[in-house]
Formats: sequence, C-alpha cells, structure tokens
Amino acid sequence: MATGSQDQLHSAIRSIVSPIIRFLLEAGVGFKEFSQIAKSEFVRVASRAYGVRGRPTNISRVAVMTGLTRKEIKSIRESREGSGARMLSDINRLNPATVVLHAWYSDPEFLEESGEPRPLETVGEGATFASLCRKYAGDIPFGAMLSELRRAGSVIEGPDGTLRPISRYYTPTVFDDRFIGSMAFSLSNLARTLMKNATYSRSLDRDDLRQLGLMERYVWSTRLSSEHVEEFKKLAEKRSGELLAELDAWIGARENNKLETADSRSSDSDTNSDELVGLGVYLFDKEPDTGPE
Repeated sequence: MATGSQDQLHSAIRSIVSPIIRFLLEAGVGFKEFSQIAKSEFVRVASRAYGVRGRPTNISRVAVMTGLTRKEIKSIRESREGSGARMLSDINRLNPATVVLHAWYSDPEFLEESGEPRPLETVGEGATFASLCRKYAGDIPFGAMLSELRRAGSVIEGPDGTLRPISRYYTPTVFDDRFIGSMAFSLSNLARTLMKNATYSRSLDRDDLRQLGLMERYVWSTRLSSEHVEEFKKLAEKRSGELLAELDAWIGARENNKLETADSRSSDSDTNSDELVGLGVYLFDKEPDTGPE
C-alpha cells in the first residue's frame, strides 16, 4: 500500500510523463514500444550508476532495484550489446496500427500482383480491411482502427469506396529530426539538473547545495489577465533572448580562445575539458490535454 509520500511521488511521475506520452502518441509510439525502451533504460541506469569501483552493478542487484527478472535483465543487456536492434524487432511489440500497415504492404493476401498494396473494401468477402484487422490488429475493432488511420493520414478512400494505404508507417504527426533532437537535449539536461539538486538537497546542508547544486529558477502566476499573459510572453521572449545572445557571445569568444590554445598544444588540462555546460530558458503555460482538430 502506497504511503502519503509515495502517493505524492506517483502524482509527480504522472505530471512528468503526461506531456511525454502526448508526444509519443502523436509520433505513433505505443505502450509496448515505450515499455521496451523504459525497461532497457532502467537496466542501463541501474547497471551504470550503482556499480562498485566503476564496474556494472551485478544482475541480482539490478533485479532487486528494478523489479525485473534476472532473465529479462540478461536479455536486455545482450540486446544492448548487439546495438539494441533486436529489442524492437518483434512485431508483437509494435503499435497495432503499425502492424496493420506493415501487413498491408507485405502480406501476399493483401497485395496486387505488382507487389503494391491492394485497395480493399471495408467489409465483404475475401481480402477486406476488416479481414486485415482480424488477422493483425488483435482485439481492436476494424472501425476503430480505420478511424485512427484516417486521422493519422495513413489511409485514404478512393472514388470507388475502396481503402488504400498511403504510408507504410503509423505516424499521426511527423516531427522534424532537429525538433526531436532539440527536445531530447532540453528535457534530458533539465532532468539532470533537477536530479542533481534533489540529490544534494537530501544529503548536504543548504550552503553545500548552493555551492554544488545547479541554478534552477522559475517565475509563474495564475492571476494575470489574458492581456497581461500576452504581455508577459512578449517580455519574457525579448529579455531572455537578450540574455541568451549575451551568454552565447561570451561562450563563443572563449571557445575560439580554446581552439587557438589547442592549436598551440597547450598542456592546460582545463582548456582541453569537454565538460558540457549551458543555460536553457523556456516559457510554459498550461493547456487542456486535447490535440489539434
């Protein structure tokens, strides 16, 4: 039974993962795929962060910490060593919509002689969209599957009423690779800052936290009028942009100096450091958990 503190922790976890889940759903990543990634990361972090004298944590202790079986952990470690390609190769771990589209492009029953996906009647005799779903969508009704594939723009209906796939993949929203990289960079660095501060606040006094922790500040209000909200957004964008431009210029000047020093083969170890440091600024507001129309 969860204690009050655990309830609060669980609530915090829901708040953290909710926007991430929204992104995953828009990107067409289902729970099974996410579950495999999460398992892999649980094993990776537990193995690396809690080992002794630089060695990976043993399987038994990882099992205790993560709740996974020793067999699962061994399999995950072997998969990671093999580049992790096998972890998501099992079709049973994919989103059902992805499985249906994959089958439409690969199962001879639903292909033309040319090898192209066959236009399908929704229901009826022989190969139909309904029979495709019965074969590959598990217990999901064909009507629900069709509605979602239409929403995602993966299936269109021809003039004769037949259905045709226009994408091999179920991706409701196609995100630019640069956006995905930027999002991962921002979220991972913010999470590391918060985790570092949480660790220091638990084990050290406030003076130590101020010295060893990382800056993490925010301002917020729920009492501004709509007009003032818009004014705040413009002010925040302007002032934060000015600050970041100033800091970027400061960094650039010293990066150039570092390159010149490296060219002269300086023995200064600090000059040759590859330690990551930076400052991120973001504007936040709260919107309903509803997607675009």
